[in-house]
Amino acid sequence: MSESYQENTRVELEPFLQPLTGKAEAVRAVVEPALRVQGLELVQLFLVRAQHRDALRLFVDKKVRAAGGVSMEDLERASRLLSDLLDVEDQQQGLFGKPYDLEVGSPGLDRPLTKKSHFQGAIGERIKVRTLRPIEDLRAFTGTLTEAGDEACTLRLEARDQPLVVRYADIASANVVFQFETPVPPGGHKPRGKKGKHR
Repeated sequence: MSESYQENTRVELEPFLQPLTGKAEAVRAVVEPALRVQGLELVQLFLVRAQHRDALRLFVDKKVRAAGGVSMEDLERASRLLSDLLDVEDQQQGLFGKPYDLEVGSPGLDRPLTKKSHFQGAIGERIKVRTLRPIEDLRAFTGTLTEAGDEACTLRLEARDQPLVVRYADIASANVVFQFETPVPPGGHKPRGKKGKHR
């Protein structure tokens, strides 16, 4: 990577709730600034080691969600950019040391919440959370995200009178629960009942 490219893409990366380590973090330091230049954000990174060939799976989204979701063209452009960039960095840093497959995809409708800013952008939405330790006897729960502060978020759970406060450091994984509105028949009324989860 050229020094001028490093200067142009040097940004402070927002940490993941559960930090990456080792080679995965080294790969992230390469790909995330490059994605930022494309108006994209790294949502998840999985570096799967195998005996003969590694797999690098990246899930990316639009940095500004108001601009709409990531398109197939965005993904193809990012894949080409990162493929060339990672080949150069692999030669210089030994990121992989063996052949690898690069996969760049969308996080999907049930998008993962892997950074604090993701929670701050999801206030009012239903989310599913799994924690590293029990929080008031719960380790997996779904509720409406009502607050997202600097150190913790607050959820309203249907079966509880009191809101549940969860520290980001205790979150193993979290994602938005995508819901769709039941269509209203012509001249009719919307069917009663809870919204269904999209599969």
